[in-house]
Amino acid sequence: MPDKKAVRTPPFQSRLIPYEKEIMHAWFQRKTLKEISQSLESKYDITVPLSTLGAFIKRRRNRPDPHSSPTVPSAAPVKKTAPKKIDPAIKERLRQFAEKDPLDVQKEFDRAHRNSPLQEVSASPKKKAVSQAKSR
Repeated sequence: MPDKKAVRTPPFQSRLIPYEKEIMHAWFQRKTLKEISQSLESKYDITVPLSTLGAFIKRRRNRPDPHSSPTVPSAAPVKKTAPKKIDPAIKERLRQFAEKDPLDVQKEFDRAHRNSPLQEVSASPKKKAVSQAKSR
């Protein structure tokens, strides 16, 4: 047994956290797990199984480091623009539309879209015949 004491970390935390930047840097430089493990052993005299190293990298490769200081991206300044001018005729049409009863609006829509291609495809021949007979 080695006479050096193992570095203790709190429960459910990896002992590789102090070396995370170095590990991730080596990983993104396309070094193998074995090369990273040998590097840690030579520099810091710690032995890490390849499976532990692989699991550590897998958990941390796509997320930011929770132990580093939080950085908030600065928001881009918002450009203030003048409101767009709406044509008075369109305003009047919208006002009239808003005052209508929803059932009247539905009837208008149905009348305008009675023979739409989508309705003809989705309706069965029997239903189509019945709907044509009702409209006559």
